[in-house]
Amino acid sequence: MPPTTEETMSEHHWDAIVVGGGLGGLTAGALCAIEGMRVLVLERHDKVGGAATVYRRKHLDIEVGLHELDGLDAEDFKLRLWRKLDLERWIEPISEGVLYEVRHGDHPPVVMPEGFEPAIQALSAQFPDQAVGIHRYFDTLRTIQGAMKTLTAEYRPAGWWFRDLPRALVALIPNVRQSLDGLLRDCFGDDPRLPRILAANLLYYADDPRKMALPFYAAAQGSFHRGGGHYLKGGSQRLSDTLAAIVVDNGGQVRTRRQATRLLIDQGRIAGVAHEHAPLLTREGPPPPPTGEDPQTDTAPVVLGNAAPQVLADLLPEPQASKLRGAFQGRAPSISLWALYLGFDRPPADFGVAHYATFVLPESFQSPRDWASQAALLGEPPTRHSGQQLAFTFLDYSRLGDTGLNREGRMLGTLTGVDRLENWEDLSEEDYRARKSAWQAQLLERLEGCFPGIGSAIVFQEFATARTMAKYLNTPGGAVYGFNPSPGEFRPPKAATPIPGLYLASAFGAMGGGFTGAMLSGEQAAKEVLALW
Repeated sequence: MPPTTEETMSEHHWDAIVVGGGLGGLTAGALCAIEGMRVLVLERHDKVGGAATVYRRKHLDIEVGLHELDGLDAEDFKLRLWRKLDLERWIEPISEGVLYEVRHGDHPPVVMPEGFEPAIQALSAQFPDQAVGIHRYFDTLRTIQGAMKTLTAEYRPAGWWFRDLPRALVALIPNVRQSLDGLLRDCFGDDPRLPRILAANLLYYADDPRKMALPFYAAAQGSFHRGGGHYLKGGSQRLSDTLAAIVVDNGGQVRTRRQATRLLIDQGRIAGVAHEHAPLLTREGPPPPPTGEDPQTDTAPVVLGNAAPQVLADLLPEPQASKLRGAFQGRAPSISLWALYLGFDRPPADFGVAHYATFVLPESFQSPRDWASQAALLGEPPTRHSGQQLAFTFLDYSRLGDTGLNREGRMLGTLTGVDRLENWEDLSEEDYRARKSAWQAQLLERLEGCFPGIGSAIVFQEFATARTMAKYLNTPGGAVYGFNPSPGEFRPPKAATPIPGLYLASAFGAMGGGFTGAMLSGEQAAKEVLALW
């Protein structure tokens, strides 16, 4: 389709255009660029990264999305990607050595150490009556994880298909339709104690263990247990900026404040992208309307979509739009999250915070299934009772030492929990701000109850909801992890869409959500593109 008379044709033709500068798109773009492809990245915000960004408010550097990055050990799926992009040279992981702490009501805190064996030993010492179940749980994670690594290996030794492949399939096939809930019940029966601890960080993936695919959980959670959880020095923004720099250093271009308006089709396949100047998003209010300013068209035979399929479909003409929607029909988006960003003038450790990640579960929280009812709580103004029922994680970044951020006497802490867009989308701006403020007060009261006196050190606070996530991430329902990883939906990796030349390189892509999933989805997209280039 030729550009309209209002559009200006770019003087550049590209080998690939990346729509959306999140981790998946940046990873795909960087991999294509280092292989010699001319790559253009278009990002509607004023900085790249999507959820992997850091912004500044009142002398406080705020990490938007990165809690912990799993693995980075010798067995990690993404280590090959890390090394291919030479990220070890630029990115320094930081780890506390403890995966997380769980505080459940008035019960003594339970600490989850890093490493399979330390976790097994610590939990078996505290719950000797469940030692068999503990071993079975961790053995299952390791077995599934090993099978998935075999199936996704980039280089396979001779004879792997009759030696390694059958073993991997025997381990994986019986679990394809299994849920996390099924594994927990198999290992621990009706005893909720260990499931509550082992799946305390379920909100890193989903909110209902009955709808959480075991293979996906085993790969991600197993990577946390085996290799630990890491923050990145300089924040997630450093990772995003490094990937963008790789694109530029290899002859590509990264353009911010550019909003894709149409995906161009020629003879049934992708031919380019029409885009225009994007307005800046503001903290309050709905997204501003398109500006119509500086319309341009860039051409390319490949588009890497760092977005949800629904969002990309809205940019396509018919019949391609319906074809793309149909390919993903019935797949539910992931959960959304709320986040309360806090600035402190004294370390939270002064008030009893002992670890970087602390999961706070109310007394009424009996099993991981209770995460499924959490999001509905924010659908009404808080009462003292509902405020006390909210489960969340508290991240104290000062526990990590020098993060490369906040060197001016300010320390960052973040509370996060499960949310959904329906809680907020129909509220007027006045009612939205009022409900946000009320829940913010309840959360600060809960935090004060856990760590008495901590409120006196808070000098900044800002609350983000699922509505915030939807606005900034431009995802259906404010989804933060792509599609929900439902049982039975585990499938061979594939980034190509039914539209020739269009590939998914996002959390909605081949390898699922989260930082690791988005990057691996970008890698898969680049692999498919380069195989045909």
